[in-house]
Parts: sequence; C-alpha cells; structure tokens
Amino acid sequence: SFATMASLFALACTLALLAGQSAATFSTVFVSPQGVDTDGCGYTMGGACSTLMFAMMGVSEGGTINVLPGSYQGVFNFPTINTSVTVVGYGTDQTHQAVFDALGGSYNSFTIVGEAMSSSGGAINVTFRNLVFQNWHNYEYNGIVMSTTANTSNLMPTITIQNCTFHDVNFAVTVENGNVLIENTAMLGYYSRPRWGINVQDPVVPSHQVNLVVRNVTIDSFEYGIISANPAFNLAMSHSHITNSFYMCIMLDEFATVGIDSCVFDSSNCGIFFPSLGPAAFTPLATISNSVFNTIGTHDSLGGSALAITGNVQVVVKACTFNN
Repeated sequence: SFATMASLFALACTLALLAGQSAATFSTVFVSPQGVDTDGCGYTMGGACSTLMFAMMGVSEGGTINVLPGSYQGVFNFPTINTSVTVVGYGTDQTHQAVFDALGGSYNSFTIVGEAMSSSGGAINVTFRNLVFQNWHNYEYNGIVMSTTANTSNLMPTITIQNCTFHDVNFAVTVENGNVLIENTAMLGYYSRPRWGINVQDPVVPSHQVNLVVRNVTIDSFEYGIISANPAFNLAMSHSHITNSFYMCIMLDEFATVGIDSCVFDSSNCGIFFPSLGPAAFTPLATISNSVFNTIGTHDSLGGSALAITGNVQVVVKACTFNN
C-alpha cells in the first residue's frame, strides 16, 4: 500500500542518513525551513539544518533541537527517535509557530523506539515542547507514536509533551510502554470522525505498562478522548477537559489504577466507560473527584451515562457534579 511504501521510505532514509553520520555532534542544534542540510549543520542559528533528520544526526545524546518558526513537511522532517533528546519550538509565539504538517500524508510525525537504550544502558528520555502537529488525516498514523517490538528488556522510556497543539489529527499520541507526561496541551480531532486523542495500546510484551500523567490538557472532537487496552495502565489526570467525544470521553478496556481530579467531561456520548475486561483475580481501582459531567448522551442512543460500569471495577466518586 502507499502507506506502507511511505513508511519504508522514511525508514530507509533514516538508516541511510545514520550510516553516513558525522562523528561531530552538539548539545544544541538549530533547524529552520530556511536552513541548509550539510554535514555539521545546526551548530549555530545562522547555520541551521533544514530538516529534523539532519538535526537528529547532529545532536548529542540528551541534547536539544531548537526548531525555529515555520512549516516542516515531508518524511525528512518526521524522523525515528532512538536516543534521548528534547525537541523544542524556539522563539515561537501564537503567530510564529514551529509546525509539523503532514498535509494528510501517510506517516507518523515522530516515532520513538521504545526499546532503545541510552549510552548508560537505561531507557531513553524524549521531550517535545512548544510545537504544533497538524493534518494527520490518514486513519493509521499519529502525531507522536511510541512503538515497541516484542522484546523483553522492559525498558521504560520517558516521554514528555508540553505546551503543544495537535490540530486536525486522527490520532494525537499513541504509546505502548513507558512513563508519559502530557501537560498544557490541546488536541483537536480531524473533522471526519477522528479516532483517538490518546491511545494506550495493547502491550506487545505482557509486562509492559504505561504510567500516564495528564495535566491541563484539552481533548476535543475524537471518537474516544483517551482509550486503554493495557491492564497495567495507570492514569493520573487533573485540570483537564474532554469534550465532543463521539463515543466516550475515556474508554478503559483494561487498566490498573485511575485518578481523576478537577476535570470536565461534556457534550459527549458517554463520560467514562469501565468494561473491565481484565482478569477476575485483579480489581482495578478508579477514583474520580471534584469533576463535572455536563450534557452526556448527545450523539446517539448508545450513550447517556456519565459513568458506565459493567464489571470487576472499584470506582470511588467524590464531590462531583452531574448535569443533563
């Protein structure tokens, strides 16, 4: 398929670039749409690289890629990440943004290799800050995805997403394993029934888990705001807003613990659904406090429940408000 060919081409480009990578790396690297991709580019703002793949080649482990305002498009701007790095919008504001634009293309933006190992032998740490991801219209691809193959290393990568915007996307973030912080971020779905804002996948290795912290995040117009199929999923969510979910604001096929505080769920078909498909020997625990559920059951006759509990789940509700 075209999507598969595009993914293979992106991988081939990454491998080819890494094979010829210069030994010189820098703790801070600049990238700009007006830059030039050359060996050793990015060391100064005036000598910025023009694509993220070249910037990744030049940044040292644990370093920072400063992304100057402008639009970044094409597979050379959507690299695979297998080292610790911070990717940050540099000198950006509301009118001058660093925008990764898929133009509806068939590829992920950043693919983080979950089993990648740092030079010290530990898991990698990847941060995205002050960036915009837009126009991921293809049904299979994400703004940011953390992928893991069937290894048994049990490394827990750390992924941090701060002050970012996902606009017109089918998936915003997909994770399979690791510690994930998402804060001060907005996710807006693609207009033609987008899929999931935050997707916690069924683990490739049974022992893999996801610890997700969501703070001050808006998730708007997805089928599911947050969905989990991982029995070792732990969610701590606060001061956030999920709205206009066609099916459910949060769908917990499987999870371990959930803590939700001071959040708003509204204008959606269902608030939080606990189907409890996990083993009967284990009882997941959810605590929901100081939160508001408004106008639930807006799309079709399948919804209407602020909280839908169908099985082996313990749910504690404290000081919440339910309207309409």
